[in-house]
Amino acid sequence: MVFELEIKKSENIPKLYDVLFSSLKWKVEEDLASQMAVEFTALRNSAINSKLPKTALLDNLKSYHDQLILLGGKIKFTPEACHVKFKWFCSYTARGEDKSDRELCDIEWEFANVLFNIAILHYLQGKRKSKDNDRSEALKFFREAAGIVEYLKDHQTKGMNRRTNDLQEHALELIFNAFIGFAQIEVAKKAAEDGKKNELVARLYEGAKRQFNDSGIMTSAKALKQYLSSHYKYCEAMVNYHMALHEEDDPQWLREAELRLTVARDNLGTLLKNYPELHDENEKVELAYKRVNSARAATGEPPEFEKNNLVQVKPELIAKAIDYNKRCFSQNSDGIFDVDSTRDRPDPIQENTSCWKSLCCCFSRVDDEPKNFETQAAQI
Repeated sequence: MVFELEIKKSENIPKLYDVLFSSLKWKVEEDLASQMAVEFTALRNSAINSKLPKTALLDNLKSYHDQLILLGGKIKFTPEACHVKFKWFCSYTARGEDKSDRELCDIEWEFANVLFNIAILHYLQGKRKSKDNDRSEALKFFREAAGIVEYLKDHQTKGMNRRTNDLQEHALELIFNAFIGFAQIEVAKKAAEDGKKNELVARLYEGAKRQFNDSGIMTSAKALKQYLSSHYKYCEAMVNYHMALHEEDDPQWLREAELRLTVARDNLGTLLKNYPELHDENEKVELAYKRVNSARAATGEPPEFEKNNLVQVKPELIAKAIDYNKRCFSQNSDGIFDVDSTRDRPDPIQENTSCWKSLCCCFSRVDDEPKNFETQAAQI
C-alpha cells in the first residue's frame, strides 16, 4: 500500500457546550452565552469531521482557525478556568504506540493541530492540481503548505514538551522539505513543458531530489521513510532522463547517457506498480533508452555500468515557502465571542428546558435518556 500524508484525527469533546456555557454565562446574558457555546461547538465538530469532502473540510478548518485567532483571551482554556481537553491523534503512528495521541487542556495545542491539517489539505489540493497540469495553482498550494509547516516548526510548537510524533521538530522538518520538493517538481515540469534546456530541467529536478533525502530519519518519523524514498527515486529518474537528453547528441557522452537512462528505467520500473500515473513518463524514458542504446552500440564502445562514474548534477533550487502569518484567512472574520458581533447566531438552548428534561430522565428507561446540550448543539 502506498503511504500518503493524511490529516490528523480528533474526537468530539463531551460536554464542550456545557463547559463553554458555564464559563460564559457569568460574563454575558444567558441566551447570548448559549448561542456562543452552540456555535463554537458546532464549528469545532465540523472542523474535525474527516468524512466530509476535502474542500468542505478545508473551508471548515479555516473558519475554525479564524475563530481560534479571534478568541484572544475571551475564554481561557486552562484547568483552572475552562477545563476542556483537546485530543488529537498522530497522522501516521498506529494507535497505542508511543506519542500516537495527546490530550491537552491547551488552546495552543488545538491551534497547532488545526494548522497541521490545513497544511496537509493544501498539499493534497496541490497534488490534485498537479495531476490536472495546473502548474501555477499546484505550485501555490505546495508553497502555502510549506509555509504553514515552517511556522509550526519554528514558532507554534516551540516550547511544547508534549506532542504527537508528527508534530515533533524532526518530522515537521521532513514534511517541510517534502513540500518544498513538490513545489520544485512543479517548477521543473513547467520548465520542461516550456521547452527549456534539458540541462536546466535536470538541475531543477536535482534541487527537488535533495528535498526528499531520508538519511538519518528518526524512529518517531520512520513511517515517512518509504514516502520520501519513493519521491527521491522519481526525481533521480527525471534528473538522469533529462541529463541523458542533454548528453546524447555528443558521441563522447553516449555511454554516460545510456547509463543515466538505465538508472531512470530502473527507478520508474520500481515505482510504476504503485504510481500508475508515471506511465507516460516511463514510456518516454523507454523510447529514449532504445534510441541511445542503439546509437552507443553502433560506435562499438562497451556500455558503462558503474553508476559512481556519472558526473554529479549541480542542483538548482528555486521553490520557496509562502510565509504564513498568524492572521485570519477570511478578510471579513467576525468573532463568535464578540458581544457586539453582527453575525447571524443560532437559537440558544433553553437551560430550564434542558434541566427539566434532565430531571425527567430520572423517571425514564436508560435507553430513553434525553439528549444533552452537546448533542443538541451538534444538531443545530
